Amino acid sequence: MTRRRRDPSLDPKWIGENLDRLLGYEILQRSIRAQYQEMDPVDLEDAVGADYGLYTRIIKKVRTILK
Repeated sequence: MTRRRRDPSLDPKWIGENLDRLLGYEILQRSIRAQYQEMDPVDLEDAVGADYGLYTRIIKKVRTILK
């Protein structure tokens, strides 16, 4: 019987460690396809497998730091 390998991209720890690479890949894909319009944060989170609200929290934190 063949043992199934676990998909590492479903592991939250793996996603956290590779989030920069996943974002870079998404930017590369959009650039190659000449899709330069804004991307909704929810769509971006879904594309890279991040938890929902991550980018909204990051933007809010940066705003409070810059004030």
